[in-house]
Amino acid sequence: MTPDRFSDAQANSNNAYMGGADTLGTLVRSVKASAEATWEQTHIVSQMTLAAIQASLDELRQAPGKRMLLFASSGFLSGSLDPEKDAVIDEAIRGGIVINSLDAKGLYAETPGPPISEPTEGVSLSTDSIIFQVESLGDRLDSVDSAMARFAESTGGQLFRNNNDLDLGFRQLGLVPACAYLMGFPPAEDGEYHKIKVELRKKGRDFLLARPGYFARKKSTTPQPAAADTINTEALGTGVNTDLQATSSEAPGKAASGGGEITIRTHLTLQNVSFGTEKDRRTQKLAFVAVLYAPEGGFVTGKEAVMDLSLKPESYERFLMTGITGTMSLEAPPGAYRLRIVVQEAVGGKMSATSKDVRIPQS
Repeated sequence: MTPDRFSDAQANSNNAYMGGADTLGTLVRSVKASAEATWEQTHIVSQMTLAAIQASLDELRQAPGKRMLLFASSGFLSGSLDPEKDAVIDEAIRGGIVINSLDAKGLYAETPGPPISEPTEGVSLSTDSIIFQVESLGDRLDSVDSAMARFAESTGGQLFRNNNDLDLGFRQLGLVPACAYLMGFPPAEDGEYHKIKVELRKKGRDFLLARPGYFARKKSTTPQPAAADTINTEALGTGVNTDLQATSSEAPGKAASGGGEITIRTHLTLQNVSFGTEKDRRTQKLAFVAVLYAPEGGFVTGKEAVMDLSLKPESYERFLMTGITGTMSLEAPPGAYRLRIVVQEAVGGKMSATSKDVRIPQS
């Protein structure tokens, strides 16, 4: 037998012993396909969980007063969903909502190796496999809680974990923080993740919870809608927008023409309103829109008023304390209506939009 023939024979013998190259390749593809299918199911469940949190935040941001979302879960995998998690954090911060997280697993431990529920096989693991299981156990257990921890840390909340006294956890997490600060800065627009570091100047027993970073949105290449188009679109809508803190009161009356009238007073808080600067003055333009709709949805009447502000320092400080109020009157026949009120500031483009049912009585 020649050396070439001997090598071929030996290779054929090894392939036969291992089940053949085709068999091994089929096995690898089967394992990969099974893993991808399992991860796809997990990925869908995680996306549904994040969507449920987003929906809860949308409802909660419409509630008055201080708002807190208590998220109780045994955890979920979210390693490839960082942008989605960041969107949840952005929504909570914009809505002034604190997320507290409770790990429903309680005090949980797991030994290295396959779960107890899985059948054991007679094949012993190699030393490398055992070492890998031991070293990766902690990371695997932490990964299911990572999203919960990030939500709490980034919104000023707390994470309750490794404790079986869940009643204590609900009592501790059922309160909003005693003190919270909102810090802002111009974000990057490169689509990358950027770290944020916030430190206490005087370190002591106090501790600080702050957002560790954010995913920047890519700078849009499409033209943005004009402010007038944006406020008109919002005036035609029915949703709630609380980027600006505005409240309104209405008083029915009689118009000079003898018909019905309703006077709307809209009060705007200025703490989160950005102002421009021209020399020694703070500048801003505020647009107030009030629209009456019939119960079936038809347009009845509407009005827009604009305030051009150019405030000296003392006036600016006074309005920061008191806020600013816009007043408009709408004439309409007696009856029931849906009142839509929209406020927009020009510098940052923030808006407030609310709807309420009103009635103009017979004079």
